[in-house]
Amino acid sequence: MRWHVSVDYGQSMRKNGPFLEFFWATLFGLWLGFQNANAQEGAIPLPPPSAPLPSGLPPLIPGGSPVPAGGVPVLPRAPTGNLPTSAEDFFQRIPDPTTNFPISPGKTDLGGLVVPNLLPGITGDEFPNGTRPQKVPGGLEPKEGFYYSQDILIVRPNFQGTLQVNLTQLPWNAIPLGKNVPNANFVFPEVALEWVATPTFDFGYILPGGQGEFAFNYQFLVAQGSGTGTFLNLPSSVESRIAQNEIDLLYRSPFKQFGPQVSLKYEIGVKLGFFYYDTTANPMLGGRIVGVGHASNYFFGGGPRFRYDGEYALTGNRSWVLWHGAEISTVMGQINQSFSNSVPGYPFTVNSGKSTNTVPIMKLQTGVQWTPAVLDKVFIRAGLEWDEYWRLGQLGQSSGKLENFGIYLQGRYDF
Repeated sequence: MRWHVSVDYGQSMRKNGPFLEFFWATLFGLWLGFQNANAQEGAIPLPPPSAPLPSGLPPLIPGGSPVPAGGVPVLPRAPTGNLPTSAEDFFQRIPDPTTNFPISPGKTDLGGLVVPNLLPGITGDEFPNGTRPQKVPGGLEPKEGFYYSQDILIVRPNFQGTLQVNLTQLPWNAIPLGKNVPNANFVFPEVALEWVATPTFDFGYILPGGQGEFAFNYQFLVAQGSGTGTFLNLPSSVESRIAQNEIDLLYRSPFKQFGPQVSLKYEIGVKLGFFYYDTTANPMLGGRIVGVGHASNYFFGGGPRFRYDGEYALTGNRSWVLWHGAEISTVMGQINQSFSNSVPGYPFTVNSGKSTNTVPIMKLQTGVQWTPAVLDKVFIRAGLEWDEYWRLGQLGQSSGKLENFGIYLQGRYDF
């Protein structure tokens, strides 16, 4: 058997000699190619030759080598050690689109290759569906965390209306406490209120991922005025006062971009309002005070609140911006008025009780805002504000609304 196999093998070798020589030569050639590939690790193959480029043109690749005569620009090669070592390493070098990363106007290093800007004009303000991360006025892009804002309104409140009572036409729930009340209509005089600075404290929390913010807003106003008037056909010294408190619990949306310069956001929440107004008259006869007349109006209620803010960028970096804001609220609650008089011959005290009332509120603001370049977490805003509170004193024969118009200042800081 062994001899038979050897004879057959020898005969096969003599018969197929040319084929085996070609087979071994092919294996040797593949081995040399594999060794050469290892020696050239990290090299980047050049593109095939093309027609010569016109002379004088700059390199197509920023930072690359000049265009060789009769050829194409050469991509610079990266050191072997700077190449990705694994699939995970490769994907880690790809920029994260959620970080608002635009292709660089110059060049970007991806695995050692200098890549040209393929999207000219991208500045970083473009976001999917036109929505950008939460942005406060002035171009700030705050991160998640707390913020504090301080507003001041320099205003002269104006209570427009009349507090009056007719003791024979009292509301059904009025409680007359005096005796021998006269059949007369008592109108209580009022005087203008003085200028005052009213602050607003606003603080809240900015949600992660540009999802807006939750905020708590508190504003108060206290003003008074004094002068002269007429009560019971007698000259009187008059003093009028007002106290206003507002609390807002709200959500602020992120800004919505409607163009390179225009953006809008909205606020939605609830408002709690407390308003108190009174006026006191001291009638005089013969140079002395003969009594005191007093009327007061109190309202407390709550309801929905909506606001929008718009801005128009005056500069490319949004350091100067025109802004406008409008707020609409409707609070429903209880109104209570009381009247008293101690002038001899007309003594009475009346408490009109409580009655449900609805008070619409509108606030309009406009002005300019500025973000200092060295204080990127701060913006300053200045402008004009007009507020209107309707039906604050609407009960029985009385009427009254509050109007505020003045100068608005605001500063905000993000922690």
